[in-house]
Amino acid sequence: MRARCITKKQLAVLDDIFKRELKEGEVLEKRKVRRKTYNRWKRGGYFAAEYKMRMNAAKEESELILTLEAPAAAKKLVELMASDKQQETARKACLDIINFLHGDRKSKPKEKGEFEKVPQISPQLSGRIFEALALIRKQDKEKTAITKGDTCP
Repeated sequence: MRARCITKKQLAVLDDIFKRELKEGEVLEKRKVRRKTYNRWKRGGYFAAEYKMRMNAAKEESELILTLEAPAAAKKLVELMASDKQQETARKACLDIINFLHGDRKSKPKEKGEFEKVPQISPQLSGRIFEALALIRKQDKEKTAITKGDTCP
């Protein structure tokens, strides 16, 4: 049904943008769409609705990833606190994840069809988060099981 409301060219632009293989400008150049036309598409109509739907889906996917990784981040943070080795970047990234997930995110009930705003993550923060997650995964693979006798100081 959506394909009837959105042209094949518009769908191709959306697909290319959300594949994230090319930057937005490169997609427009590849598909021979002027920036002015693209901006008009984004302001309203079926293209704008599809664009917003895909943006919300991407934000929800990001939040799901962060939510699923939060326990590993919390565990790693506890380990870092007890460690003689200071891994400041990983520690800060773990704190950022926890603060993002448990920070002040109160919102009023949403009207039908209204989407919840998801906080924006800066490129620096997302870089630190993914760096920490990569480090955590690497260390978890290398780490042996913790004995019950281990305690925090």
